[in-house]
Amino acid sequence: MSKKKIILLIVGVLLAIGVVSVFFNNYLNTNKVKDFIQAQLPENIDLEYRKLNTNILFGNFSLKDAKIKLKDKGIEIEVEELELKGLNYRQLLTSDTIQISGSSIKNAFFLIDKSNIDSTKIPEKKDRKNLVLKLDKFEVGFSGITVKDKNGDIRAQLNATQLGLRDLMVQSRPEKTGDDFEFALRSIQSDSLLIALSETEDLHIGRIEIDDSKFKLSNSQLALKDRGIQVDFDKLELNGKHLGHVFSSDTINFEECLLSNASIKINNSKRQTKKTRKKVQAANKVINVAKFNISETAFDFLDGRGKPKIKFDKTNAFFEDIRILTAPDDNQNHLTYKFIHLDAKDLNAAISDLHKIQIKDIQVEDKIATFNKLSITPNYSRTEFQKHIKEEKDVINLDVPKVVVSDYDYSFDKEDNFIKANQITLNSPDLSIYRNKLMPDQTGRKPLYSEMLRKLKMELAIDDIQIKNAKLSYEEHVDRNQAPGKIHFTQLHGNIRNLYNKIPSKDLVSINLDAQFMGHSPTHIEWTFNVHQPADHFRIKGSVKNLDAKSLDGFLIPNMKAKLDGKVQLTTFDFKGNDIKSTGQMDMNYDDLKVDVLNRKNEKKGFWSAIANFLVKNDKDDSSKVNNIVSVERDQTKSFFNYFWLSLKDGIKQNVMKFQGKKDKS
Repeated sequence: MSKKKIILLIVGVLLAIGVVSVFFNNYLNTNKVKDFIQAQLPENIDLEYRKLNTNILFGNFSLKDAKIKLKDKGIEIEVEELELKGLNYRQLLTSDTIQISGSSIKNAFFLIDKSNIDSTKIPEKKDRKNLVLKLDKFEVGFSGITVKDKNGDIRAQLNATQLGLRDLMVQSRPEKTGDDFEFALRSIQSDSLLIALSETEDLHIGRIEIDDSKFKLSNSQLALKDRGIQVDFDKLELNGKHLGHVFSSDTINFEECLLSNASIKINNSKRQTKKTRKKVQAANKVINVAKFNISETAFDFLDGRGKPKIKFDKTNAFFEDIRILTAPDDNQNHLTYKFIHLDAKDLNAAISDLHKIQIKDIQVEDKIATFNKLSITPNYSRTEFQKHIKEEKDVINLDVPKVVVSDYDYSFDKEDNFIKANQITLNSPDLSIYRNKLMPDQTGRKPLYSEMLRKLKMELAIDDIQIKNAKLSYEEHVDRNQAPGKIHFTQLHGNIRNLYNKIPSKDLVSINLDAQFMGHSPTHIEWTFNVHQPADHFRIKGSVKNLDAKSLDGFLIPNMKAKLDGKVQLTTFDFKGNDIKSTGQMDMNYDDLKVDVLNRKNEKKGFWSAIANFLVKNDKDDSSKVNNIVSVERDQTKSFFNYFWLSLKDGIKQNVMKFQGKKDKS
């Protein structure tokens, strides 16, 4: 036999001996592993499998078609294949600590059923030691994960999920409760996740991706049915460092959160009270987010009747230092944060059933807020508006191109509800008010503005409101056959100062206005009132210069069936009053004042016009000045401006009439 053949024969024999040796070692090792598993398996765990394989050469171990049941925890796991790699079999059979480099599970189904927990006390094996199993990496492919509560209702479901863990440690008999299972998260990928947070709260995530540095949720919906809240979002991404321990830590820190293309809907008609809302018992975890960025998000708030209240079409916002307590005590805040910036578009909000407010663009920084193209408009036309009211109400139209709020602060908490600002500036506001006097009068008591502020539940603390280049018009309809009468102010500039309602030391609100009355007559008004005095004291004084009486025809003809001609050089007034009575002085200087009394067709009535002119003083100046004392009683079913008008009306009569008759109260 040649030397070459002898060498090949020896190699073949050695290989055969090696294969047989490995086979018998594997066979013997497999039986030892089976015995070891049976001996070391905790009493609360049942394990079944179709096949167990070991490979001593490569340090591999696998189970085929295994079923694992943790009886006292209600956990059942079905596995197509479980594989361990880098296993030292000598260590497995001789040491209490087993180190494994990697592990994987294929096609697993995981069920946690708290309604199927076996509470029977199982006697422990006294001779069993604490076995510690350490895995560097652990990969699981789940076909499904289901969690059921004590009633057997499904509380969570995941489909097509890949789970990766690292630094996994399992102890069979740990010294401390809760130390039996420790791990750090490496990654999670799932195509669908449904979590029933409570009986009325659901979270559905279309796609979830988690690793050591980020959480990413896509195509998701959060429904808090008991609070009437529904949140839909395309993407929510949380970024940070060392997030692998996020599920086992009591404090979770994120560096940044990004929420984009979301829709947040809050329907207060679906909100339950604290008594009807079932509280969920949970551990109080602390979630810290250093930066929170919201982009392209829509908000929709509905009132207690399910009607639209506030709506934003597109919102971008930025917050810092967010702190969330998942289960706070009664004396703890659920959420705290630092606001940085808000950019919102197309706000729509209901003021009442009759009016709404719209803002085209909102820019809010830490110390300044800007509102562009603000408007208040009625929900109906003037004619349709009257069909929705039972008594006189104002139809309001307001347009403000720009509102700027400086050095502001606010809180809407029930215990601390306030709005504060150093200054509010209204640029070029245009306000028109229409009232149909053909409707029944309002019969309820109307408080003065001081009382309204005093009883306001929210605290106001505004140092200064600046009004620049405003327009103001008032229309009153008293004859259905005539157009409404109208008066107006232009080039109105002024300020409202010291608008406080909860600080007695800052009691006096002051209002100063300058405008052109009827487009040509310089007008000045100073108005002050006390907020904290129950008597509601006020003072209003002012002057009107160079008024052409003809300019009042648009108001007097439809409302009083009269026309005036002449020139009023100066009118001054100074009234002081309270909720009951107003007194003061009013003086007018005028030339060649004439009155025309009109019929229903607005034609002059000669006889009645002559009588009227007989009763009127045609001229009045400082030389004929007398002490014209004005005194009127307030009709408490009417507004302050009706009260003011009664004082003006009484002053006009005393200045222009030759004979004083009985005062009326209209």
